[in-house]
Amino acid sequence: MPGLKRPQLSAGPKKDLNSALHDLHLRAGRPSVRDLEHRIGDGIAGRSRIHDAFSNHRLPKWNLLSVLVPALAQTVPGADSAEEEARIYRLWLAASGAEATEGPSKSLSSAILKPTEMTGGIPASAIQQTNRRQVLAMRIEWFNPSGIDIDTRRSLRAWVDSALDDIGWPSYGDHRRNHSAGVTIALDNPNENPNLTIGTFLAALDAEVQSLRNRYPYHSATPLTLRFLASWTANASGPEEAVRDLSAMWAGGLTHLWQRSGGGISAVAYGIDIRDGQLPGTWAGDYMRPGAEWAGLTMPCHVRITPGDPWETAPF
Repeated sequence: MPGLKRPQLSAGPKKDLNSALHDLHLRAGRPSVRDLEHRIGDGIAGRSRIHDAFSNHRLPKWNLLSVLVPALAQTVPGADSAEEEARIYRLWLAASGAEATEGPSKSLSSAILKPTEMTGGIPASAIQQTNRRQVLAMRIEWFNPSGIDIDTRRSLRAWVDSALDDIGWPSYGDHRRNHSAGVTIALDNPNENPNLTIGTFLAALDAEVQSLRNRYPYHSATPLTLRFLASWTANASGPEEAVRDLSAMWAGGLTHLWQRSGGGISAVAYGIDIRDGQLPGTWAGDYMRPGAEWAGLTMPCHVRITPGDPWETAPF
């Protein structure tokens, strides 16, 4: 599409910021405001607000730029999203009359922030640049994707859309990564108790799996089984670190735990206090594979099991 209209601005910090935004838009291939709205996530920022960031003489809010800049940078070859965000942040501070700083640190994530995480129009992650924070990472994937038809495999993404809506997060954004057989979710500084978030998310997926089984009782010779892993990190540098740890656990030999887990979704949770009883199903705790050396693993896992399973009272 053609470039977005530039506002009439006098030379100075505000014009410098606007020029930098238009330059980033050009390097990103001039995506439409409709495309940017989709990248940022439904319900985060409407098209008119995105358009105004480029074309209105008023200074855009940082809470908009903090999600708009990563959405643009993701399609710029060789671009570092954190560096682009830091550059725009310094220009925004200068345009707002504040003293310029080094901006968001490179380790900061461009994850979507909800309005309750904003402070005075500036996201908490931009204010507390050096602080480590709480991150909830979840991964859901078909247990045996090669044996499941493509339409059923695709259905998982739609289920995750609904589950995210149930916990109050947008379906699309940098907090979500789709894989060929599943999805990874990283929620930066979630406001809810992780038990409630995980419980709601897992219950939504349980309902979808059961509904599919009811509609297609003889759907496939392959059992329609999903595996789920949730990890709660109270002291992470950001979503990237939490996802790395989650991936390390995923690849670290959880098969023996998933195979013990009951129900349509074999579920394992790490770093979660299940005593509140907010997780659906029956859970057993204190399981750890002998010799496991997962990244940062200092606490045992909890596993959702079939009630009465003798394994419940046999910790490793």
